[in-house]
Amino acid sequence: MASRARASTAPSSSSGWTRRPAPRLRSTSCCATERRLPLKDKGGHRLPDLGMFTWFFFSYSGRVGRQSYALGGILLYMARLFPVYQMLRATDEAGQSFWSGIFLIVIFATLVCHMALSAKRLHDIGRSGWFAVFFVIGDILMFLFLCFPPGTPGPNRYGSQPDSPR
Repeated sequence: MASRARASTAPSSSSGWTRRPAPRLRSTSCCATERRLPLKDKGGHRLPDLGMFTWFFFSYSGRVGRQSYALGGILLYMARLFPVYQMLRATDEAGQSFWSGIFLIVIFATLVCHMALSAKRLHDIGRSGWFAVFFVIGDILMFLFLCFPPGTPGPNRYGSQPDSPR
């Protein structure tokens, strides 16, 4: 009686003798076995994802260009103004004190985000990110200052190009 060769447990691999299964991408459905490409808009530009969002507002590494810095800063200022608007709209004292508490939380969160954003913008103009500490002292003046000077052309010691993590 001839011995049968052991059946491969990895039918998709090129070697029939391997015992471990071929690596597969993790999926949430039976049909999603292929790697998803990043989403792109009609112009072919990559749309931001959650990782890009967290890098943009919470990371201190990399560089950010003028336009991205200005738009991110305006978004953070709008987030700061929303609780103020709600405070002014509140008719009773309980509503005003509630929105005052929310305002303090939002101020702290946006200050941390502004410092990270400013550190990356400082990297783009060839300065140390530690200068972002001055953002706490005069954040509006610092914001306006960082909106206008162009970044250093080409790569510098903080990264190869603006608006990318590395």
